[in-house]
Amino acid sequence: QTAVINQAWDYASKGVTAVFNSGSPDVFDNIYQNVLVAMDQEGLLPQRHYGALSVMIGLNGEFVAHKLLQNRTKCVELDELINYNTLKLYLSPENQDTLFGENLRAICESAMERGFDVEIQVTGKEVQLMCFQVLGTLKIGGAGKSCFTVVHNETLTDDERYAHLSPGEVLEVPLTQPQSASNEEKIHSLTIGAAEKLALLDKLGTVEADKYADFAIFASNPLEGKELPPVVMTMVAGDIAFDIEEDQPEEWNRLVLAQNFDDESFID
Repeated sequence: QTAVINQAWDYASKGVTAVFNSGSPDVFDNIYQNVLVAMDQEGLLPQRHYGALSVMIGLNGEFVAHKLLQNRTKCVELDELINYNTLKLYLSPENQDTLFGENLRAICESAMERGFDVEIQVTGKEVQLMCFQVLGTLKIGGAGKSCFTVVHNETLTDDERYAHLSPGEVLEVPLTQPQSASNEEKIHSLTIGAAEKLALLDKLGTVEADKYADFAIFASNPLEGKELPPVVMTMVAGDIAFDIEEDQPEEWNRLVLAQNFDDESFID
């Protein structure tokens, strides 16, 4: 609990208003989600959270879909502050024999049929091309369809990339970000870029009408200077979620701990 709360406070102090769980064991994800719910009940949740089911081995597609739906059900009454929208797959030369071909196709289709987005992190160019070959057999894209993201650091030609995929079907994201990025590039990556990766650009990423009122307030212009300035406040859903002068992780821990002692189901 303390680690989750301290992490949330640290994220807030850096201006983060939405967090994507890019992969953790399911048992830890359940514990994490319980702490987030307790924080939300105390009005202390400073970020939106987007959960993901991580799969690194070959599993039955229907079983994967059941786990996704089970975790999504826990979030239905949380005002979109805690979400569960994504299947996260890891492909590498070490597991391509168990999580590939027809098995990969079946898992992706089961997730897509239930409206989940799919993110695939790929290691190795050969595995990357094989991944595109499998994705090319799926019906991807279109209004209301699942978003596909492939995370990799391979240099591909247009011919290699589109031998099986049509342009725009799959969003490609570099596995590592350049260290020399300017402040403007960093802010773009953390706002518009991040929202695109999560297929949430219609809700997040920019401050405009019909989007979530989630944003950070810096002490000075973040586009000036060599480093990003301190964050003094963040807003989530139009409410103050974090104020550097008033919020302390020790107080957050005290409030959540007091609530947990009154909640036997959480303690169990």
